[in-house]
Amino acid sequence: APICAYISTAHFGWTVGNERLIKLTEISALQLSILTYIAMLVGVFALGYAINWMAKTYGAKEEHVPSNGVALAAYSCTPMFLAGFALLYPVPWFNAFVFLAAAAYSAWLMYDGLPIVMGIEKERAVMYGGALLTVALVILVSTRGGSVILWNLGVGPVFISG
Repeated sequence: APICAYISTAHFGWTVGNERLIKLTEISALQLSILTYIAMLVGVFALGYAINWMAKTYGAKEEHVPSNGVALAAYSCTPMFLAGFALLYPVPWFNAFVFLAAAAYSAWLMYDGLPIVMGIEKERAVMYGGALLTVALVILVSTRGGSVILWNLGVGPVFISG
């Protein structure tokens, strides 16, 4: 996704409505793509940590492997990562639709994978999954807040007319 976003924002640009073509400078697009990649990795590991941290509360088997949380988080986030290819077509409504569908599929993979990976009953997986999706939203909002802080420190987007 960050590579596709870099190509799209630095070389193709985008328009909203009938407005002019907007692009980012190559340096700005590269900085933001690298930061996005780092945020994606931190988000997956944070979600994996949350999965392991909540495991005992929801009755996961005692012998579960600590890496199962990160594996489940990576497995569940894969549709979101693959949706990044849609960024090569820089149309905001199209990207929103693709990422919404990917988020729904990611949530389903989380609900479907929890009983298998963590060794719990399906009934408990619904509550566990709901708690994990809440944690995922908190992580998402935290990355947005971190973006604002970084933009104020001078690592924000630099726009140019296409």
